[in-house]
Amino acid sequence: IVCGVDFSDHSTRALAWARLLADRLARPLVVVHAVEPLLAEAARVTYGREALDEAIAPELRAFVGEGPELQVGVGDPARVLHGAALAKGAAMIVVGTQGLGRASRMWFGSTTMRLLRE
Repeated sequence: IVCGVDFSDHSTRALAWARLLADRLARPLVVVHAVEPLLAEAARVTYGREALDEAIAPELRAFVGEGPELQVGVGDPARVLHGAALAKGAAMIVVGTQGLGRASRMWFGSTTMRLLRE
């Protein structure tokens, strides 16, 4: 099971569901966070290659807690999550939903919609 998180309330709820599903199905859980490419490049240029991982890893571990495998990817969140799911052979991707106000996207955020199209 792959779960995408972005430190929001929506991803907190998604993580809770992913943990429950992983426990009930006795499957491993991989938690994935996607970083914007521009931010990743700025961190690399300014602070060095490992700066991004050194900055995000402790925050991600604090957000997630002990247990799940953590991955940080650079790029569009839907693509990062889809790639992680393919690489891990995941049968399920869990992400938060977010109503955006438009009828066609009332229940799902844009990352969720892109994942559903994949």
